[in-house]
Amino acid sequence: MADWTFHPRYVSPFYLAFMGGNLARETPLARQALLAQFRACVADLGAPQLREMLRSSWRASTVAAWFIAAGRHRSLLADVEDFLRRRPGHVAPTCLCLAHLGGATAQAALAAYVERPHPCDESLAPEWALAAWSHLSGEPPEGRRSAFVDAEIASLADVAWYRERPHLLASQRAGWQRRFDEARTALPVMLAFVEAVHPA
Repeated sequence: MADWTFHPRYVSPFYLAFMGGNLARETPLARQALLAQFRACVADLGAPQLREMLRSSWRASTVAAWFIAAGRHRSLLADVEDFLRRRPGHVAPTCLCLAHLGGATAQAALAAYVERPHPCDESLAPEWALAAWSHLSGEPPEGRRSAFVDAEIASLADVAWYRERPHLLASQRAGWQRRFDEARTALPVMLAFVEAVHPA
């Protein structure tokens, strides 16, 4: 099994830009240069290598999700859905991939991620799953977003987290709103990038 952690061609040039919404913060010129470099690699990797990368380190799995999306590897859709369930932290690339590949099972996996109980884990990123779900379903995200935030706040209230910090309730709601807004703004930029690998 290959060590993809810092692969000089397929991982190292891309993983920082492909984390979270970093790509959307790049200048258009920088995105074009990265696209040219990425496009030159997409055809090199088949499903076995991409499955191996997805199961590897966080750097390799981050980039693998983008390669799977750009190469339209629908044969790996179940692997990506399973990855979302098994490794639920820092899921922006996984959600991008599911949003691009599409389909009922991808939509269901994204909805399940937002709906599952979250134990206030900072690595979890329901904003990306919700943005991808909304993209696929065509439905507005506000209802699911409100339900998620209400559940998070209720779980903290249950352990008396706000008793000594009542001022944090409003800032937490604002913080969640900001995260959801940023993901919803960044996802179209990310989708446009993978779609440009094989323009119609």
